[in-house]
Amino acid sequence: MARRDLFVASALGALALSGCQVRSEPKGDPALVGPPPLQGAVEMHGAAGAQPGTAQESHPFSVDDMLAMERLSDPQVSPDGRWVAYVVRTTDLEANRGRTDLELAPLDGPPGEGVRRLTTDPDADHSPRWMPDGKGLLFLSTRSGSSQVWRIAVDGGEATQVTDFPIDVENLQLFEDGERVAFTMEVYPDAATLAETARARSPRLRRRAASASRHPSLA
Repeated sequence: MARRDLFVASALGALALSGCQVRSEPKGDPALVGPPPLQGAVEMHGAAGAQPGTAQESHPFSVDDMLAMERLSDPQVSPDGRWVAYVVRTTDLEANRGRTDLELAPLDGPPGEGVRRLTTDPDADHSPRWMPDGKGLLFLSTRSGSSQVWRIAVDGGEATQVTDFPIDVENLQLFEDGERVAFTMEVYPDAATLAETARARSPRLRRRAASASRHPSLA
């Protein structure tokens, strides 16, 4: 059976672009940056397509209405306290699948104003984590074919890949110094390398993909 091991890794090049000096061994015991407390809910998303201030035809709430609603999760407040990054989930009813992207909203203005979509890739983007300078975010994405760490600037531009492991990266956290990240991977205890875990898991992943193709609602 697979188990979860915690890996503390250097920033692997992309983080070094910020000018940080990457150390192979931690000094002391720096705390991980956890999600700061956020008072209240971010109430800026209603049913898809609804516009503030416009009249909507009244009808009983249905399953379609529930699926059309955008769902927000994992709010992360910026280091200066002015912005919140979060995950927004939408449902493509025709494709019978959901997708997740990252959005950015100001905390000092009216709800719903100044909201910006940071990612629009069809694959899943989630788990945003602020860089200490507030100019960029690390996040997890499956756009490379597996779940890996990516980085994007908050003022726009394309995301760049930070990690490229043979198995999925999960549960991303960033150290306060901005030089190292921590995450988990599901590995086989008797596998000597990550590549061995990837090879051992391949038949199971192929069976999962085949099952998903036969039952799209389970994907």
